[in-house]
Amino acid sequence: MNLKRYLMLFKGKKNLLTENEKMKNQLVKDINTLIFTIETKKYLGTFTDKTIDEVLKLLKEASSNLDSAIFTGNEDIKNVFDNSLKAIKEFKVQLNSDSDNTLLVKAKEIIDSSSKIKMIAEGQLADDIDDVDIKKEGHSIAKKRASVNSKLKELYEIKNDLLMFDKSLEKQIKLHEVEKEELEEKMISEENERILNELDRKITSLESIIESLNVNRSNYSASFDLLHNIYSRIKPLVENDSTLSSDILDTANALLKINALKEVLNKPDKVLVILRNMNEDSQKIVSNVQKIDGKIYESIGVKQTTTTNDSALRRKEELLRKKREKELVKENLTELKSNDVADVVDETVEGEN
Repeated sequence: MNLKRYLMLFKGKKNLLTENEKMKNQLVKDINTLIFTIETKKYLGTFTDKTIDEVLKLLKEASSNLDSAIFTGNEDIKNVFDNSLKAIKEFKVQLNSDSDNTLLVKAKEIIDSSSKIKMIAEGQLADDIDDVDIKKEGHSIAKKRASVNSKLKELYEIKNDLLMFDKSLEKQIKLHEVEKEELEEKMISEENERILNELDRKITSLESIIESLNVNRSNYSASFDLLHNIYSRIKPLVENDSTLSSDILDTANALLKINALKEVLNKPDKVLVILRNMNEDSQKIVSNVQKIDGKIYESIGVKQTTTTNDSALRRKEELLRKKREKELVKENLTELKSNDVADVVDETVEGEN
């Protein structure tokens, strides 16, 4: 997308975004007022408890749909908004009647309209923009943004998987270290040469296993930090910047190699390589967005705000890594203290017996 086209979309988006938010907030307010009216029984109609419960459920769902709708400035919800207002007005009239069926029908019209608005916001439904080119481009961007968000959700789940692998390795290492200490104790008191040689072989083998597990754990730990940085860098960008170009979103989609990560989750060295590349690419995206923003602000006469330089980003990432390490150490100490207390209790009980 060239700069002129980008500017045209940028200026149009701001107005649409503001109008969409106003319309959404008005609908949320009107529907919540209906909910309050029904819950406080401030209506003249006579309805069954089952109807009232169903109507309240539908209205609350409609309010939730609207409240969670996040617009990008590429949508126009005016027609659906007008239909929603009409449905709300007709619902108010039915509140003073005695027709359960009609009240339910009108409640369903309200939730249908709210669902359409949410689907438009998510790029799943065509809206009412007249400019065909902008409309197509807007929906394409919305779909790409949704794809990035979906991948970020999967990335967050992988982040939890890495933490689980790390904890599992930690337990394995502790078990092997305990076994190694037991063998070393036996070796100290052993005199038989054949047994000594066998103990030495087993200890050497355990040392090799522990070393390998520590390397794997170190890789998982580094991978966790990188993944955290990537997620923290891309997530706010996609959520907060409604003017991201199609090219930027394409790049974000391409760098989030979720399937590649899933295939090698049990191979921490390969996970680390993939995440290092993703981290480098995510840094480039942030840099490119900052450069584009600079041109946009300059072209419309707005002074660009200060951006974070690479040195500051690296320092922040390092501080986050150290913070996490401290938290892990604290967790380990807490676990050790709990184990010590348990041991003391066991010893006390044994002594009493």
